[in-house]
Amino acid sequence: MKTILYTFLCSVALALGVSHVSALPITLGIDFRTWTGAGGLTVFSKDGVTTTAGAHEGTSFLLSQSPVNGLGVDSAVVIPPPSSENPDEVGPQEILDLVFDPLNSGKGITGVWITQLFPPTGVPAEKGTVSLVHSTGTASLAFSGLNANGELFLSFGALPLNLISATFEGEKGLRIFNPDFSIAGFERQAASTPTPEAGTSLLFLITALAGLGILQPWFRHAA
Repeated sequence: MKTILYTFLCSVALALGVSHVSALPITLGIDFRTWTGAGGLTVFSKDGVTTTAGAHEGTSFLLSQSPVNGLGVDSAVVIPPPSSENPDEVGPQEILDLVFDPLNSGKGITGVWITQLFPPTGVPAEKGTVSLVHSTGTASLAFSGLNANGELFLSFGALPLNLISATFEGEKGLRIFNPDFSIAGFERQAASTPTPEAGTSLLFLITALAGLGILQPWFRHAA
């Protein structure tokens, strides 16, 4: 029963798909801005994460990588004028799939940073979706542009996840504008520092005081 309740609460938290607008950090737990070898390949692996470029149509699709915005997909998808396919972003019909080791590379993931995702500016806001598979279930989250600089943090809920896979998709229907985005990387829960037990702390204190000679008079008096 506890397992069922936990799974339900995780699903509710993820279903909220809370998006936060703030500054993109200089470094991330999994940072695609440093994946300099990924561009021009269909599949690329680094630090226990494997990413694959794909599309709902066509046969030509490759990964793209930017030190500023992260990963995208370069495909032969045709976008009606006046827009065109952006080779550095995940756009209409395109797919970016990521596979993790849930006990290592995918452990403790709290959310993902999206870039090049702009709010309405005469055309609708840019948008996309991500489908997650994690150690306790699945979730599908939608996101859209909120910030003028195109940066957005998509939280995965109150509890960190051990990710197995994450699949990002642009809109499946071709549009007269180009709603696309890039993925900068994932945030990871900060490692906690273990709290020493009371007995261990007392032993450290006595050892330190003895080393300073503070306890020597007391020991002589006690003897």
